[in-house]
Amino acid sequence: MPAQAVTRECAQAALKELERESKAAQVSQNIPFEWLDKTPVTGQVEQQWFESLSNRQRAAEKHKVEVQYIDRANLRRSGPIRYLSVSKPGFIQRPAPDTIMVIIALCRLTRSNGFPGPDALEQGQDLSLSGDDPQLFDGQGGGLAYLLMLKKPEKPQT
Repeated sequence: MPAQAVTRECAQAALKELERESKAAQVSQNIPFEWLDKTPVTGQVEQQWFESLSNRQRAAEKHKVEVQYIDRANLRRSGPIRYLSVSKPGFIQRPAPDTIMVIIALCRLTRSNGFPGPDALEQGQDLSLSGDDPQLFDGQGGGLAYLLMLKKPEKPQT
C-alpha cells in the first residue's frame, strides 16, 4: 500500500525543477524510463526519504530485510526519472534479484503516464519493488518520479 514518503511540497518543487530541465542525462536501454539530471532541489526528495525511519521500515518489512540495510550505504543509483512510451505494452525487464527499487512520485503516477505499479501513486507517495514484482507497462509515458535503487542484503531477516 502506498504511503506518503516525502512532503507534497518537496515533490512539487522537484517536479517544477524537472519540468524546467527537459534534457535527459542518459536513456536506459530495455527499461522504459530515462534518467534525468540530479539537482539540489530534486536531491531533497532522496534526503527526505532516507531521513524518515517509517519509509525505511516499510521497505525493509516488504522485502524481509533488516531496516539498517535500507540506507545510503546500499544505494546503487538514484535520481529523477521520466517514464517513456513503449511501442508494445507488456511486462518489461525487472530489476536484478538483489535490487530493491523505491519509486517516489513527483506527480500523480498512473498506468496512463508510465507507472508500472498496480495502483496509482499520488504526489510524494512511494512504492518499493524487487525482482519478484511484475512490472506491466501500458505503453504510455511522461510521468516523473524519483528512483532509489538499493542493493538487497544476502541474508534475509529472521
